[in-house]
Amino acid sequence: MKKLTALFLVLAMVCVLACSCNNEPAAPKAPFEVGTDTTVSEVDGHSEWAGTVTANVKIVAGDTVLYCGTVKLTSDTLYASEFFKAAVEEKELSQEGLEVGFVTSIGSYVNDANTNTYWMWQYNGNNPTNFACNDVHVFEGDYLLYSFEEVVW
Repeated sequence: MKKLTALFLVLAMVCVLACSCNNEPAAPKAPFEVGTDTTVSEVDGHSEWAGTVTANVKIVAGDTVLYCGTVKLTSDTLYASEFFKAAVEEKELSQEGLEVGFVTSIGSYVNDANTNTYWMWQYNGNNPTNFACNDVHVFEGDYLLYSFEEVVW
């Protein structure tokens, strides 16, 4: 009977430990204050199993804020580029490059090698140097920042 009781206690402890583990990604620290812009969008042709996620998005060019708020997106892939595209379309801005992950222009702000000003992006406050924005999946509450800035090589 003692062996059975000991086995039961061990199994109960394992169950408690397994249930207390959280497999969700840690909530990101806020790299920027979220503004009041709101966008709800669906990627054309998404399946009935597509996910819906709300992310915090900011697009800035120097001191000019082009978008700052949330984007709620339904998509099969939930790529960062899809969230940026939804925000850009909400503001009726033109863009080039989001589909391939290398932005060359948003609105009237165009990459310029003469002044070393380029569109750069951050994911939860980090520069994902090895990934384009169409390679990174977004989770609930993530922070996406696109900024037009001078790059120092």
